[in-house]
Amino acid sequence: MFSIANVRQQLAVSAPLGAKFKYVSSQILGPDGERFKPSFEGQVLTVIGHKPRYVNNVVIRDEHGHQCLLPLYEVEKGLKVAPIVVPPLELSQLYIRPCNGHSQILSKVIDLNPAQWHMIESLLHHDGLPFRDQDEVIRCGLAIGLYVLLQPQPDRAILAGAKANIDQDAEFERKKDCLTESVQKMLAAGQVDGAKRIVRVSLQEYQQIPNLFWRERWLSTIEAAIQVLRRNGIAFDAGLPTCEYERAL
Repeated sequence: MFSIANVRQQLAVSAPLGAKFKYVSSQILGPDGERFKPSFEGQVLTVIGHKPRYVNNVVIRDEHGHQCLLPLYEVEKGLKVAPIVVPPLELSQLYIRPCNGHSQILSKVIDLNPAQWHMIESLLHHDGLPFRDQDEVIRCGLAIGLYVLLQPQPDRAILAGAKANIDQDAEFERKKDCLTESVQKMLAAGQVDGAKRIVRVSLQEYQQIPNLFWRERWLSTIEAAIQVLRRNGIAFDAGLPTCEYERAL
């Protein structure tokens, strides 16, 4: 039976967020691919989102940052015939020495936006990044940021994204309790099905967030809402396979 939940589950399994593949029309579309080559022909594409209600339901990003939608069968074929396996970063690739040669270490006290500290802590404990302490994260982040700023024409998209991260943190702090509060209000009004529905929809939407940092932060708000349901004697089924539900939380 067709359902959005089933499509969403299939997308999560067959086209996981972050998956990469090289788009070669002849390999993915067969003989017809020679006649209909897209603008991203030969580029490495990254899966960044899902649109289960659309026919072309996988959101991809090309090497230039452009986004578009592809049908699932094309993404599945690309991941099968030309997958790109990204090796994990090593400490040597990220480590910035505190001093060079005979220069002295400089110690400076700076004021950080709370959002920046949240991200530093997240990167420090990220399984895919081998940072050992906050200083290593900060030195690496500064090195990358300075490199971007020193370019003749700094990438405006990167600069805008960096500032947006700060704004998103403030938004998260304002809204992190909204789901739990909404569930409490709906239960007080006797709207049990509605309360369960908004938790389930929120869980599914948060799982589609392509950025791991923000996906984990928003998913962290789900557990409090589920506990409100359970304290009121209401069983909650996330509508996802058990292993997927447990991984999300």
